[in-house]
Amino acid sequence: GLAAPADPLEAAKKLNDENRKCVECHFKPGMDVNKVYDWAKSKHAGAGIGCTVCHERLEGAKPDQALGQYMPAVSPNKCGMCHRGQAEQFKKSKHARTWEMQTDVVRDPWLKGMNSDIERATGCYQCHGSDLSSGKFTIENWPNKGIGRKNPDGSAGSCAACHTSHRFSIA
Repeated sequence: GLAAPADPLEAAKKLNDENRKCVECHFKPGMDVNKVYDWAKSKHAGAGIGCTVCHERLEGAKPDQALGQYMPAVSPNKCGMCHRGQAEQFKKSKHARTWEMQTDVVRDPWLKGMNSDIERATGCYQCHGSDLSSGKFTIENWPNKGIGRKNPDGSAGSCAACHTSHRFSIA
């Protein structure tokens, strides 16, 4: 059988107050508790790495702000703070350039017929990525973990496209 999941509230005891509050809030009914369980079972939780290491506070956000306080999109630059080699390797890959590949409609006859933003958001963007460079999230560009996503910090990509957000499986 499957092993029982780690207790997120127990795992959160290793964290500072700010990160512990993240876990406590996101572990309530109505929230996506599966992400919290995934984090609790991860090596990051075991090492005491909390939410704010990856999800930085948004510019101008107040500490007591409930929603919109942290950046939901985590860029390869953030992952590269600890996983430098992997981030550098990713930057050189075709995966990091899939945004440019899909938006070059002049040279790609397959994309010429996709004129609708909704068509692209529900089709291309889910795998290739959307443009979050403005830092504004809309129904056309978010949620998105596309592998070539353009991030607000200027980087391209989403490590979570393959490494399942919060579980961070290397498989």
